[in-house]
Amino acid sequence: MSPRPLPSSYRLLLLMLLLCGSQIPRPVSAAPLQVAVEQAVGAPGLNSPAPSSRRPSKIDLLRRLAESGNPEAQFNLALLHDQGEELPENNEEALKWYRKAADQGFTRAQFNLAIMYDEGEGVSEDNAEAVKWYTKAANQGDPAAMFNLGIMHARGEGVPANKAEARSWFLKAAEAGDVSAMFNLALIFDEGDDVQEDNVQALKWYRKAAERGHPKAQLNLGLMYDEGEGINEDNAEAVKWYRRSAEQGNAKAQFNLGLMLAKGEGVKPDKGEAARWYTRAAQQGDVSAQYNLALAFEEGDGVPKDMVSAFVWYQLAADRGDEDARNNLAALKLRMSPKQLADADKRLLTQRKGSQP
Repeated sequence: MSPRPLPSSYRLLLLMLLLCGSQIPRPVSAAPLQVAVEQAVGAPGLNSPAPSSRRPSKIDLLRRLAESGNPEAQFNLALLHDQGEELPENNEEALKWYRKAADQGFTRAQFNLAIMYDEGEGVSEDNAEAVKWYTKAANQGDPAAMFNLGIMHARGEGVPANKAEARSWFLKAAEAGDVSAMFNLALIFDEGDDVQEDNVQALKWYRKAAERGHPKAQLNLGLMYDEGEGINEDNAEAVKWYRRSAEQGNAKAQFNLGLMLAKGEGVKPDKGEAARWYTRAAQQGDVSAQYNLALAFEEGDGVPKDMVSAFVWYQLAADRGDEDARNNLAALKLRMSPKQLADADKRLLTQRKGSQP
């Protein structure tokens, strides 16, 4: 029997990303309270003694500065309520202070206010209001707002669905350095989604995102080198990018890297290391990795021969509908002793409860 080859479907699909991808979370100020208090110390009227003997706390100073109309203090006060740090979590108060800062043109507050409308936190979900505030922040150059605005246009949330407009915002966000936008833009050109398929542009944006550490972009860049799409086939480069993605925990990259190591493509053959990468992918539920790992244990290929381990991984792959695994499992059972079958059942029970086999 031969190991499972690389499925062509391992290229991530744009449609899945646009329907299932989530917006960027609200940003966190590195030290919101400290920054605000430093401003408060120098603000007119805020250094006079308190009416009582109690010295004003940092929160008191921050609130007084916010109430005086300082947009950065308003943003930081909102952020403390939003995150439940220093103050009790309170979405309504967060919304109130984000809005005050946003109305004064404070970009990060506009973005966070949009997120609250987008997710319905502290206010009824309102996609049109989310688009309004994303647009304000995006027009001030906020890359995350540009990306989220692209998602809204792609999905038709708060605005009519418009792939060209989505693509325009993804491009602006990507050029401003947003890694998620770079990846989305690459997928658009890769799949030819409402544009002519363009491997050169796909390669360009995958590379930009991959070089900034995006694991899915690293996987897809590896695939382009592996398959010679938009560039000359280069197995060594494919291995390089698969490895970078695999080391970040991407199961598909782990399987692909294992396959390259097993076959000696772009790297010195090492079936033991291949089995280790198959294992990491298999533990995340990758069916092809489960199948290849089972086969390795059945044949003693890179790992000690172990019919019980082979049984376990074949069964897990069969559970996910893999017909080859089901057939191999049936044949394997005929060669196993009653004790081996009992041990396999025990290990399967453990594995299905979340432990490693």
